Amino acid sequence: MLKQRTLKNSIRATGVGLHTGKKVLMVLRPAPANSGIVFRRTDLDQLVDIPAKAGNVSQTTLGTSLTADGGTVSTVEHLMSALAGLGIDNLVVELSASEVPIMDGSAGPFVFLLQSAGIEEQNAAKRFVRIKNLDEYRILNEDGLRYEDEFVRHKILDAIGDLYLLGHSLIGEFSGFKSGHGLNNRLLRTLVADASAWEEVTFETLQDAPISYLAAAAT
Repeated sequence: MLKQRTLKNSIRATGVGLHTGKKVLMVLRPAPANSGIVFRRTDLDQLVDIPAKAGNVSQTTLGTSLTADGGTVSTVEHLMSALAGLGIDNLVVELSASEVPIMDGSAGPFVFLLQSAGIEEQNAAKRFVRIKNLDEYRILNEDGLRYEDEFVRHKILDAIGDLYLLGHSLIGEFSGFKSGHGLNNRLLRTLVADASAWEEVTFETLQDAPISYLAAAAT
């Protein structure tokens, strides 16, 4: 059985928000199976949990923001991309401010933190969102750019994080033309609203099927 994943231990880091400039303490904590990725604002009068779901996206200018129960967290895409890449299904992200720390502007520091905390398999089958057939749906480096195509790589990084707001890993293909956070979220909301276009599966229940195609195009 391909199992769900969380962290073995909690781990913390401090940084600043890219857009707010505020110092923030971030604590990554293990979470139970089937609980998903949840952002928790610890600085508010009452704790507010904000599930990392496409339907909670409230703003997409210069980053992806999530809002639920009167609380908002912004610039979640790079951390979400790291979680997607490491296959982490369940996690609580505690924040002492409204924005995830930007770190060095990439997913690298988040990957380092997650791997340092250790990754633990849980006794529950990992769940995926598989696209069935959707043809109709066709910053901060002192040393400068690390790659000639870094802007393209960053777009890919953002897209991976945005797509993980489905709540599960994705079995399908994504192609974007001039896509950004707003278009990515519109694509997810349209997809989720069409129950005939996708299905939730486990690795064990997958059957041979044609490669599905999920695309975003700017209009």
